Amino acid sequence: MVPEGCVHLAGREELSPDQLEILEGLAYREGEAYDSYLALERDLQYFFSSSATGAVAFTQWRGHLFVVGGLLAPEERRGLLLSQFMEFASSNKLEVSFMNVLGRDVRAFRNAGFSVSKVGEEPVIPLEDCTWKGADFAWVRRQENFCIRSGVRFEEIVPDPRCETYRESIAPEILEVSREHLQDTVYGRELSMMVGRLDPLSMFRKRLFVARKEGRIEAFVVANPGRNGELWSVETYRKRVDATRGVISFLITQIARHLRSEDVKLLSLCQVPALRVQCGTPSDSTFVTNGMDFWWKRLPWFYDPPRQFHFKSRFRPQYRECFIATWPKTRVAPMLAFFFKWGVIVPDLKRLPMQMLRRMAKWKNRERLADPAHEPYVLYQPASERGLALVTTDSDELPALAHAAVPVELEPVALE
Repeated sequence: MVPEGCVHLAGREELSPDQLEILEGLAYREGEAYDSYLALERDLQYFFSSSATGAVAFTQWRGHLFVVGGLLAPEERRGLLLSQFMEFASSNKLEVSFMNVLGRDVRAFRNAGFSVSKVGEEPVIPLEDCTWKGADFAWVRRQENFCIRSGVRFEEIVPDPRCETYRESIAPEILEVSREHLQDTVYGRELSMMVGRLDPLSMFRKRLFVARKEGRIEAFVVANPGRNGELWSVETYRKRVDATRGVISFLITQIARHLRSEDVKLLSLCQVPALRVQCGTPSDSTFVTNGMDFWWKRLPWFYDPPRQFHFKSRFRPQYRECFIATWPKTRVAPMLAFFFKWGVIVPDLKRLPMQMLRRMAKWKNRERLADPAHEPYVLYQPASERGLALVTTDSDELPALAHAAVPVELEPVALE
């Protein structure tokens, strides 16, 4: 059953050209987070609100819907989109989880009856204030300078499938780099849902940045847009096994400089799962909090959040809290199904022992990763976001930091 005036489609291949154009436009203009543009990924279902003024992309496991990309609609239409989507879910006896809710909308989802829990944080770089100068950025500059001295060059490539050079030469090389990168991971394959899958002939408005050395592509970054081009996310980055040391850091730094010259406001480094989940809200699900915390402390060879944080924290970002909103309540089976659909708890069993041995060797050599309790922490929330939640009501449950109007300096928080 679909509410009057709304549309439900079972896959991207069922979208008409006009519907695909509307969906892409909504993801580009109205997307707020790094995963908003992932609504255009294959193997998703779609719900369009009345008059096609908003859209929701989701995947399904039995009677549970996992929303990817959030509510894609103009600010004033998001309340209606959420209402109609929940009417669709309720009438079909479906449960719903929004996978990446930002702090500004936590109150709205709680008021709509959702159970909301913190699942991580998204590091973002405000490009207007970023100069890459000073001791804080010494590591970043060293990586950049080493790559430049080694002959690595930065380049942006327009991913136009109508271009013969791109289609016949560049796209195959990009896929080759991706295969090399994935073969060196514990999974040996691409993940899905919360991360993009490389499709060089169907990039829409994604941007492709590469690092070349002696004419060969050593690494690349695919950046996803949002906020009508004011936000870009470093969503996919891959490199060859023998790539120059620091090439990904070099690429991110060059991309940040390039985007700043275009007056882009924000560069996202994408969510670090399980980061500071113990610093959520009093009403967070114990299962979600403890499960994510266990992942951080005991299962680092799965997707490796601690190492992600270590790498991304070198760019001295600010942080946006990320939550999962589940209706009508958080249950164990759907949450486990989410991780299976994402793919992070399904490693290649042939590769897992080698990854564990590598990790133990690093521990033996006293590898030191950044500790969230002692790293500089600034909660990002610009003044322009004040009062933009879907429903503006006071709640004693929410910490003041989740709704701060400006970035707030925090003292280091000791995590158990």
